[in-house]
Amino acid sequence: MMDTVSPQAEALEEAFMFDTSSDIETIADGFEVFPWNSNFETGIAAIDNQHKVLVGILNHLAALLTGSPNPDALLKVFDELESYAEFHFTEEEEIWRTCFGDDPRYKQHEKVHGAFLRKISALRDQHAESHFDDTLLKTLEFLTNWLASHILDSDRYMARIVLAVEAGMPLEDAREHATREMSGTSRVLMETILSMYGTLSARTVRLIKETLTRKRVAHDLQVSEQREKAFSGAVVDNVPGLMLLLDGEGRLVRWNTRTVDLTGYDEDELAGKPVAELLEGDQQANLLPSLESLREQGTQDFEIDILLKDGTSRPYQMTGTYLDLDGEDFYIGIGVDISKLKSVEADLRSSRDHYKEAQHLAHLGHWTLDFATREIIWSDEVYNIYGCDPAVWQPTYDKVIARVHPDDVADLERILNRCLQTDGAYSHVHRILMDDGGIKYLRTRGHVVNEPVHGQAGTVKRLVGTVHDISNEKQAEQQLAEKAEEAKAALMSTVAAVAKALEARDPYTAGHQHRVSEIAVAIAEKMGLDAHRIEGIRLGASIHDIGKLAVPAELLTKPSRLSDIEYELIKNHAPAGRDILADIQFPWPIYDIVSQHHERIDGTGYPDGLKGDEICLEARIVAVADVFEAMSAHRPYRAGLGPDRAIEELTRNSGLAYDKNAVDALIDLLVEDKNRFDAGNRTSGNRS
Repeated sequence: MMDTVSPQAEALEEAFMFDTSSDIETIADGFEVFPWNSNFETGIAAIDNQHKVLVGILNHLAALLTGSPNPDALLKVFDELESYAEFHFTEEEEIWRTCFGDDPRYKQHEKVHGAFLRKISALRDQHAESHFDDTLLKTLEFLTNWLASHILDSDRYMARIVLAVEAGMPLEDAREHATREMSGTSRVLMETILSMYGTLSARTVRLIKETLTRKRVAHDLQVSEQREKAFSGAVVDNVPGLMLLLDGEGRLVRWNTRTVDLTGYDEDELAGKPVAELLEGDQQANLLPSLESLREQGTQDFEIDILLKDGTSRPYQMTGTYLDLDGEDFYIGIGVDISKLKSVEADLRSSRDHYKEAQHLAHLGHWTLDFATREIIWSDEVYNIYGCDPAVWQPTYDKVIARVHPDDVADLERILNRCLQTDGAYSHVHRILMDDGGIKYLRTRGHVVNEPVHGQAGTVKRLVGTVHDISNEKQAEQQLAEKAEEAKAALMSTVAAVAKALEARDPYTAGHQHRVSEIAVAIAEKMGLDAHRIEGIRLGASIHDIGKLAVPAELLTKPSRLSDIEYELIKNHAPAGRDILADIQFPWPIYDIVSQHHERIDGTGYPDGLKGDEICLEARIVAVADVFEAMSAHRPYRAGLGPDRAIEELTRNSGLAYDKNAVDALIDLLVEDKNRFDAGNRTSGNRS
């Protein structure tokens, strides 16, 4: 039953095929960051085929690192992960349930599946708020650990139990059998995969574990020699990999059946064969010195290439031991085929090279700070960013702080200390001083990790993170800001010229727009508006009557009241101003201020009869300032009514025709200083 691939599983595998040419830029054609191999297999085809899908998703997710940020592709991966998990977990749990029933391990396994779906959902939610690379790296880290701890450990363990039970073994015996089979192997695989993410060296971990295995085997053989004075055929033949026993001259005396299978030589061909004939060139020449060294040291570990009968060779990791049996010299060598390990190493080197190149292209490096020793380890790209030679300059906390711009040191150290105290994370931009006198802008990100100390109690506190050279971006920002400031200055000069041109046509309105601008700015400041909005109000108020350029000058300066027709012509200045400014792009709502400063909250204004919030706040503020200034100042056909009458009008219609907050702010200003705007001494010809 377990070797049958269900139609649903086949459909799942087909559904999760990626179109890498359209979705992402792959690292290289056919390259896999996490290659599938037999070590991933559980022995249950339905589960293995689905696990291949997850490994495929991992490979394509990792490939996203090499391309430009592609949030849509990442969201697609999240969709596929969720769909994959919902189907896979249902089918897998049915397999486990059949064997384990209500066993606690099955229940825990089921909870872990649920945690996977919640984590993927959380990562998707964070994607909208986090940087693309941050989300991608967090997702890779989670899936890599899941691959190691869940699939390679838990799933393979449970699969061995299921297969043993199906073979007729009782459940408890099957558990013990699975535990023995999984001892050591699962951890090696997990650490190998985790090393692809830059945390451990797969080569070191594997070699250590293989060395320990060989030493235990060698020790068992020595104990057996002391006890029996001879090797048991059963022990020899059950040694994994190669087992070679040489006499003092380096000739084969004994070997295991695995040696026959691996080398292709039969028993007669191996008998008395000089082991040098199984070695290549330099290794042949070094054989006798190596045996002498082994005789002196007792035990050695080394790599050799074994020549096979067909002329090819394979790399082996060997443990050699010297034996003195009744005064005669013997050497025993036990080795395991490391072809797959070599292939993984090559893939890892390629991945590291791609990763290093990606960091260089992005001007992005990574680092680790040990708080106790204040030592720093960082990647080659950080050396490039700092312009330092790793052969002559090793980073420490104090050295790095000494390179920080003096004005930025206090903020950076405060942030780092807070991060240390809270075990938190940070993101910060600061400057560093270069040896050539230049300055670079860096964005550093980091978070605290508490790592256990091998063989000791407690943990070591470290800060790990990235450093990104954003000098080019900062330079571009500064250039853009300078150009924007130049454009703003030109715009302000143009507006001032237009305002003067308008006032030149109407000597009675000289200074009206300027005074309205002053009053409107004071109101806006009192209301607590930010500097950017206040600047827009200043500019908009200074040209709010620009539309009067389209009104006959004799109407603007008429020393008597206007007729209804003349007043309608005057009212046309608001839409005329809108037309004049229609094609000018402002960073503020100048267009609305000019168009709406005669609109009223209750809809009784003109030209469009807007109401309430349909009128922008800036225009509502300018309207209050305009009414106050126009009523307070003298006009061609009447004396000024004074600020009291103006305030009376504004107060009576506050919240009805005029913005209440703007009116209240103006009143507060006059309470503080009733002569602030010197309204009684002004002359205005403003036709409202």
